[in-house]
Amino acid sequence: MANPPDVDALVREIESLVEEAGDDPRSRRIAEQLVRLLMQLYGAALERVVEILRGANALTGLTEDKLLASLLLLHGMHPESAETRVREALHRVQRRLDGHYVDLQEIADGVARVRVDRNGGGYGRRARIGWRDD
Repeated sequence: MANPPDVDALVREIESLVEEAGDDPRSRRIAEQLVRLLMQLYGAALERVVEILRGANALTGLTEDKLLASLLLLHGMHPESAETRVREALHRVQRRLDGHYVDLQEIADGVARVRVDRNGGGYGRRARIGWRDD
């Protein structure tokens, strides 16, 4: 299997190409429409793959792959809830924060309220993390 592409680099390149369409409204509309149509095409194909794999209970591998997981999120097909994804991300963050405890307080209207406490007491800080989960 070939090495997967750098997802972040690809997204930056797509954005750059759309920007290169310049100030010409017609060229810009064409570029944006092309991106939308390609996303619809690949989104429909991905949705079919997810349906087939869901029936076989084989989605876990897809969600563990950065490229595939990002496509599932982009097309609103990720099988894990936003809360599960946020909790897993916070767990990864907490492992890097020596001496701190990170706790998800609530999720409402696309915003996660997080509490960060120093282990052993001290002042806690709260953070708000927003995302779109369309």
